[in-house]
Amino acid sequence: MKKPLARLFFPVFVMSSVIALGFVADAALASTVGIGGYYETEFSWRRESDFGWNLAAPKHYLQTKFWASPRQGVDVYSQFSARTNESWNEKYFFELERGWGKWRFGSGEAFFLLKEERHWTDSPLLRISEQSKASYFNDGSGARLNFFGAGAPFLKASAVFTKSLPKARQEWYGSYFDEDARNFVARLGADFKTPLEALDRVSVGGSYINSALIQQKYDSSGNFLAERAMKNDVISLDAKLSVLGATLTGEWSGSQKKGSANDPLASENQTAFAAELRDVKLRPLRLQARFYDYGPGYRSELSRAFGRLSRDGNDTDKEFGRRGYYFESGCLWPKKMITFTYKRNYRLSDFDYLTNNQNIREDYIIYRTTENYAVSYDAIESRIDFANGIKNLSSVELSGDRYGSWPGFLFEISGDTRDVYSRVQFRIKDAGSETGLGERHIIGAEVRYNLSDHLQLYARTVSVNAAKRGRNWASAFYQLRYFVGWDIEGYVEYGDGWHTDSLSRDSDISDYERALVNVVRILFKINF
Repeated sequence: MKKPLARLFFPVFVMSSVIALGFVADAALASTVGIGGYYETEFSWRRESDFGWNLAAPKHYLQTKFWASPRQGVDVYSQFSARTNESWNEKYFFELERGWGKWRFGSGEAFFLLKEERHWTDSPLLRISEQSKASYFNDGSGARLNFFGAGAPFLKASAVFTKSLPKARQEWYGSYFDEDARNFVARLGADFKTPLEALDRVSVGGSYINSALIQQKYDSSGNFLAERAMKNDVISLDAKLSVLGATLTGEWSGSQKKGSANDPLASENQTAFAAELRDVKLRPLRLQARFYDYGPGYRSELSRAFGRLSRDGNDTDKEFGRRGYYFESGCLWPKKMITFTYKRNYRLSDFDYLTNNQNIREDYIIYRTTENYAVSYDAIESRIDFANGIKNLSSVELSGDRYGSWPGFLFEISGDTRDVYSRVQFRIKDAGSETGLGERHIIGAEVRYNLSDHLQLYARTVSVNAAKRGRNWASAFYQLRYFVGWDIEGYVEYGDGWHTDSLSRDSDISDYERALVNVVRILFKINF
């Protein structure tokens, strides 16, 4: 009986809370305490057959924020939330969403974290750590220390430790497991100027990462089966030099990995290196280049490119064993608003694909090809800026992989004024291809029009023609947005927009047959 009652009273409770918190916030404005929040509700109708429209249960999300500065140098923050009608996470009662405390002292500061992202670390080229993974997807507790030096050279150091909150999960084939994760990230860096005129500034740094994921597995009767532990150590060194107006950056990293199905072999290179040169200006040319060599045995489990799979599943294209370069050259036509750009991206790799390791959640098994294959991309672009906010982009490109190479073409024209923005694209993808969907002709268009100071109309559509396969498909998204004022907005939407975000360059519609989704949504959003 609890869930039906919760569904019945939740909207009333939400609106009452918003009003009450508004009065409390007004009373707290003159003090060191603050109260605020956010509320969103959604009603949707979806047509899934010819028999009519189905009304989904309303969605509600309420977020409340509390912050205070009880004394000088001390800040605290907490955020609570509740939501309904989420099939993956039905939370009908308030729970702590995130919180932190901050203490500033002398030349440093300390953070105490609970389900909070404060895990950034400098890694200019390899990006050895990602905040969401280092914070255990915002589901851990920990602390961070930052130290800032004075004088020259300017020294800075940081260290952050995170431990996952207690968690028990069930796998689809019936096993249960308790999960325990611990992450430690530390960095020391220095930044200083030099007396040399040609070498203006130098920055150097080093990082260390230790991460462990331990899982104890049980059967459906609660009998202990096994314990598995995946451990990863990473070190990195980086330097950045400002030379004659250009920037030269290099980063090297080494790793050790144990306890998983993808442990590197002793004979495999377990290092990664990248170097980049930017902002080289040889008028009228502007140059940029990057070289990288990622060993097949290099692992950084807290990174997106070299670590375990993220829970969103959008990072299966790992970069193990890649070696390649990127080059870009731009030329601005003097006294004309025309820019020509040449881009080339080339790499060799033997990475094939990943599969999940069913013995350890979030682990993976790497499959490789018998020989290295090349992936390349070449493009020549021209950008022209006309008067009155009108712009043109034209591009000729050539993409290649282990299955072949195909040219492409893009023509885009856009205009932007105070009240109207519009963009139209025509693209030819995989010209001459006979594999898969073959050659495709894609038309994309979007418009944003301010009907008044409070009312805005937005629409976009993409149409794909695979002529050699005799197939055509299209999709669209429409939105009417009303600015009520006082941080209150209302929306009326038709269609799903996730597969047309990038118009003709969105692979979700250019590489897959889609259709207009018959769904109507009404949303209200309030910040208080």
